[in-house]
Amino acid sequence: IRDITATKAAEEQMLASKKSKEVFLSYISHELKTPVTSLLAYITALRGNTFELEEKRKEAIDIIYKKTLTLERLIYDLFQLSKLETKQFSFAFMVMDGQDLAAALTREYLLDIKSAGLKPVVKMDKAALNGVSVIVDEARIQQVFSNILANAVRVSQKGGAIRLSVGVDAKKKRLEISVRDYGAGIAAKDLPYIFDRFYRVDSGEHSAREDTSGLGMTIAKEIVEAHNGTITVRSRLQRGSTFTVHLPLYFE
Repeated sequence: IRDITATKAAEEQMLASKKSKEVFLSYISHELKTPVTSLLAYITALRGNTFELEEKRKEAIDIIYKKTLTLERLIYDLFQLSKLETKQFSFAFMVMDGQDLAAALTREYLLDIKSAGLKPVVKMDKAALNGVSVIVDEARIQQVFSNILANAVRVSQKGGAIRLSVGVDAKKKRLEISVRDYGAGIAAKDLPYIFDRFYRVDSGEHSAREDTSGLGMTIAKEIVEAHNGTITVRSRLQRGSTFTVHLPLYFE
């Protein structure tokens, strides 16, 4: 008599891994196909002198440029996600003062929010942050909030606001950083899949835009979890969304 439980578990894990890889590859081919098809169509039209007006030619060139940027962003995000999932992504962890991290995050993105025609609202609980520290890779955490804020800017209307809050949770064990927008919001049926690869929320005009890879939130989640932290989202349709990151405090 032989116990084959471990063998069967390994086989099931291999099958699940194979299926996940196949799904991932199908997603990649689909995501690459859309911009490549558009690029070929516009390039073919330009080569055949289909656009008689100079204005139309310039418009086509602008579209080609934007599609190329989309491809570059997708390839870069795929490369990062691949390194994260295979544990080849390098982190430069260091002990950092909570107030310093909060100041760095707000300083980094206030200009981006203003440049998008939006109003930044910053709420920093300095009393709670006084004397607290976290172990982080600052550059990677900046990347997380770059992805979150890019989404917030994309779904916000001109003249709207984006709120950035930094403090400590009720149990005083985790640094709490949240980004709230007042855009279209996310439907309840979409919330469980926000951090899935290539998942895009159907939000009217924004869902038709191809300026994202659909991997930003997935990468953000991987980076936060590498810090032993969590990232969550709360949202209501027409009321906006709030993404919150918790990072464990460092205690000597």
